[in-house]
Amino acid sequence: MKLLNKTTMEKVKAIRKEIKEVRKKFAKRIEKVEPRVTRKRRQIQEKYDEKITRTSKRFERRLRLLHENETKLEKTQRHLRAEIKRYKVKIKSCRRRKNKRNESQWTRKLKRIKKRLPALKRNIEATVKKIEKLETAKKLETSQQRIQCETRIERATKILRDLEASREARIKIKRQEITALQDTTSLVIDQMNEMAKSKKASLCAQFDRISMARRKKAYALVYLPFYLARYEMEAKKRYVVYPPSIVGDMGILTKMKGALGATKMKAFLQPRSKAMTVFLNQLVTLIQKSPMFEKEVTEAGIQDSVLRMKKLRMGVKRGLKELEDEKWISKNELQTFSKLLYIYA
Repeated sequence: MKLLNKTTMEKVKAIRKEIKEVRKKFAKRIEKVEPRVTRKRRQIQEKYDEKITRTSKRFERRLRLLHENETKLEKTQRHLRAEIKRYKVKIKSCRRRKNKRNESQWTRKLKRIKKRLPALKRNIEATVKKIEKLETAKKLETSQQRIQCETRIERATKILRDLEASREARIKIKRQEITALQDTTSLVIDQMNEMAKSKKASLCAQFDRISMARRKKAYALVYLPFYLARYEMEAKKRYVVYPPSIVGDMGILTKMKGALGATKMKAFLQPRSKAMTVFLNQLVTLIQKSPMFEKEVTEAGIQDSVLRMKKLRMGVKRGLKELEDEKWISKNELQTFSKLLYIYA
């Protein structure tokens, strides 16, 4: 199992090296092509920017003439309406003075002006429609030119996009190869593990058949309280054994060194037996050497974890409160540790 795991890791390492080589190879090709593509893209963009500017100016000239014409027509319309108001005032004045002759003259002039208003209104409406139509045509033509520009740019950058797509496709295949290799290795190791357990059970059964039971005159219960902690960060793992210890006293300087770190723990816990400590520390070496043993220890640790049992968590919480009372940890540290206990509840 260890050999298989090591071989897999070496193969994965080799594939990751191949991925780096693929990136390096395509980086050189992209670096070679990119300046030419960038130059071509800039030329196309500048060409169409000038074309769009000329089109916009052409439409702007025509729109300016139409807006000027619209302004003149509206000015004439306002002038005629003002004249109509003035003529009406004149007519009323003539009626008050009973000047029939002048009233008739002003009435004829009023009719002539009113006849001009409908035609003037139609001209204004026609001019407004021309303006709207011309603005729509301007938007349409400039939009088509922008689409043409983007199409030309897309064709010019196709070689660069093809290189990037080819690079990503090759890298994806390599990563799939790594995943398949790791999954296959995990499956084989699990099968080997099951086979080893089956072989062990068979040997134990054979041993039981050929052995002879021996009765002991006295029984002794050995209780060896120690703790095994595993720290994980990404793919890295580290094991630490805490042997049977007694609580030591810490000076004021040690208490001020922060949370329960390595320095504080050494001062806090003092092993009862040096020989026992050396013996228990061999567990870490065995775990590192034997993946099968590591797996069994991990499963047992998960099952008997202090943080998974409510009764033990309550004991840990009381212990933390005692540490806070003795000024070994601060209130903030107590709150942080207490929150972590609830996470594993």
